Amino acid sequence: MGYQMPRVAGSSMFGSTWPGSSVETSISSVTLGGRVAETAGFIRERVPPSRRDAPSMVGLIDAWWPTLFSIDETFRPMATISFMAELLVEPTDLDASERLFHRARMVSLTDGFFVELRELWSGDVRVAMNQQTFAVLR
Repeated sequence: MGYQMPRVAGSSMFGSTWPGSSVETSISSVTLGGRVAETAGFIRERVPPSRRDAPSMVGLIDAWWPTLFSIDETFRPMATISFMAELLVEPTDLDASERLFHRARMVSLTDGFFVELRELWSGDVRVAMNQQTFAVLR
């Protein structure tokens, strides 16, 4: 079975964290071996900052695991070789305690490299976008 969008009702789904991570997600684990290279769910800092700023937005858009994990049968080491983020709203206009919706999809996978497009949403407003290129290490 591939990735399934979780049903999130309020903040009770939160609490899933990676060891040593400062963010929490609505997803408790990575599903390997699916058919679609996409990830999605809600994300926020475990301890909300006093105000939202550019570094916190970039940290949240980069905090989710790579989409390759959704379609591969095993975890593989990889490295980010290109990273570009765009903030589409003024971060201080966002509620720092609000959970944001994170969505990512793989757009290319060739010869050990893949490209992802990521988005952060506040309600129905896209607030940040990110493009990353990864190298899968052997």
